[in-house]
Amino acid sequence: MNELFQARVTEGDIADQLTQAETRIDLNGTDYPDATYEEGVLDALKWIAGLAPAPLGTEED
Repeated sequence: MNELFQARVTEGDIADQLTQAETRIDLNGTDYPDATYEEGVLDALKWIAGLAPAPLGTEED
């Protein structure tokens, strides 16, 4: 049987990243013109799993 995955970040952390992404898209289109969609997916999943820092940084950065 498959086990449920427990994210290493809070719902608030996820909400912050979503807000930052939406704001950056509205203002700049993208901050990462040389990155692929797939690289962004990898960055986000690594962050959720606790294997990498927040893709867009944090408000304290």
